[in-house]
Amino acid sequence: MAGPKKETAHSALDAAQILARIVEHLDSDDRSGDIRPIAVPHAVAAQIVGLPANTLTDYRNRGEIAHVVYGHGTNKQRYLYRVADLEDWLQSRRVPAKREASK
Repeated sequence: MAGPKKETAHSALDAAQILARIVEHLDSDDRSGDIRPIAVPHAVAAQIVGLPANTLTDYRNRGEIAHVVYGHGTNKQRYLYRVADLEDWLQSRRVPAKREASK
């Protein structure tokens, strides 16, 4: 029988809280010492690209989205996604709007 799950520093904040902090920081007028995260955990990455976490997992497992693996040697691998890679991935799937002639 498994014991209670240990709370870690990383699990103290859920994905929505992390994303809210990122957005709040990026939207703030105070740009002194502006720090933008270079990588985010799986749940936050899914919210950034607007996909369910399971769908992002499928894309990752098929090799369709870049990711960073950490946690080797532990019971469970964990994944980070570079924000730049998420932006590039979204851009690569962008379909330009069709414009109607206004004459």
